[in-house]
Amino acid sequence: TRGRPGEIYNICDTPIAHKDAFDIVCAEARLWYPRLTLPDWTGISAAHALEALSAITHREPFYPLNLRSYVYNYWRVSGDKARQELQFTPTPFSEGARRTIAWYRSGMPEMTDDVSC
Repeated sequence: TRGRPGEIYNICDTPIAHKDAFDIVCAEARLWYPRLTLPDWTGISAAHALEALSAITHREPFYPLNLRSYVYNYWRVSGDKARQELQFTPTPFSEGARRTIAWYRSGMPEMTDDVSC
């Protein structure tokens, strides 16, 4: 089934917050990352500094300002529209994270047999 031209579809499983996605990726990668809870203004100030630095280095900032509403509002996205209109069956986020990490650690081959889209 095809989608409708101009429509936006979130390709996701169960809605999760940015923080939860971060925690899942760290767990799947067996990484410990210190979690420091700071006021929102400190992260936004750091993002401004990184944007200014990126203008000098001509490299994408680690934390671009356009992500601030996504991170600080704890938006949750839903794949219901893609399920209904496209009959899309998503891969659970933790499984996708695990498979992506395995792919990355294997040297990022162009094609893998176990990836089905």
